[in-house]
Amino acid sequence: MVYEIELAIFGLFAGLVTPISIYLGKKLIEPIFQLRELVSRILYSLTYYASTYSNPGITPQHRECSDVLRQHASDLESKLYLIKYPRIPAVLGLIPKKVDVLAASRELIGMSNMLFSTQNVKNIYEASVKARKLLS
Repeated sequence: MVYEIELAIFGLFAGLVTPISIYLGKKLIEPIFQLRELVSRILYSLTYYASTYSNPGITPQHRECSDVLRQHASDLESKLYLIKYPRIPAVLGLIPKKVDVLAASRELIGMSNMLFSTQNVKNIYEASVKARKLLS
């Protein structure tokens, strides 16, 4: 009889904890992993398009690079705001600090804007280095 009561209590506890843990995973943990995945894609794009943004000009490749960088900057800010209490995962080293993410987004937008003028080669390079550093 005692065993059946313990089993019933365990079943009730498991029935209550499972939906709560699913909810917490969906609302708290998943956005952190989405931001980390996006940071990975941004670092990949910075490497992939390095030859394009190192030689500014007006070609379809430069337009594509500009669009990708601008899209990443927008995604970066939107993913950050999905994370509840971003200071906690930042302290744990799971994500970059909020100020660093916002600064990296500004650097990506700046790169996107400077991409079409050959006078901005040094500034574009410095922005790419800074964005990498802020996101790493």
